[in-house]
Amino acid sequence: MNIFIYVPQFCIYSAIAGMSDIFWISNNIIKSKKALNLNKLDKIIEFKVSLVSLDGKPVPNAQNRMVDVDLSIEEAIEGDLIIVPGMLLNDEQTPNNPSEYKAVLEWLKNENSKKTIICGACAGTFLLGDAGLLNRKNYATTWWLYHTFQKRFPNGKLSWGKTFEKDTNIITTGGPLSWIELVLYIINQFAGPEVGKATSDLAVAGAQPVSQQIYVPQGFTSSIDPLLMKIEESIKYTKPHITLEELAKNLNMSEKTLYR
Repeated sequence: MNIFIYVPQFCIYSAIAGMSDIFWISNNIIKSKKALNLNKLDKIIEFKVSLVSLDGKPVPNAQNRMVDVDLSIEEAIEGDLIIVPGMLLNDEQTPNNPSEYKAVLEWLKNENSKKTIICGACAGTFLLGDAGLLNRKNYATTWWLYHTFQKRFPNGKLSWGKTFEKDTNIITTGGPLSWIELVLYIINQFAGPEVGKATSDLAVAGAQPVSQQIYVPQGFTSSIDPLLMKIEESIKYTKPHITLEELAKNLNMSEKTLYR
């Protein structure tokens, strides 16, 4: 499987190195399947990972250290999956929009038209949104960027609190380290659950919580209608199969008032 990891300027380097390492661990697990007693690997899918920048030249990360890459976006063809990781944001909590930004957005649009799987982790999802890939799509982002994404991409369906969303060929995750869940999902889906579990066990890494809400400071959601937030929390996280009658009772109101 051919995977391109786009390396944006001022990227979070742990994501670049970490994703490469976990895919490498998975490949080694596949090669060592007998030693690890993996008996169900009839079809072996290994992951070829290439780091990509606009022009194929090294890129400064968030700590101003250079990151070497393998390909330019023009050379990044015939990919099965693209990952855009997080990066340093400006004071307005948005990307710094370097000169390369427009060209990268066009590259993502073109790959989306080919039905390439495109993933955004944390702030990397900004690029997917600016390329128009989140329109009418369910997507996730980190909790502290929720309001920013809600305003910037009103045509998308932003999920509150979720760390992972998949909608057709678009996959998004929330949080600077959410790339861990993303990579393990990719391995599980394309190399199989046995390799996925072996990779997770060997790396001593697992999926993040179902909801980011355990990390959200008190009062952060106050600018969102508190009633709607309470309703959403009940439906999505507390009791997904709650009835209208039960919901109205929990909110101390009549069903008629709730419906209105």
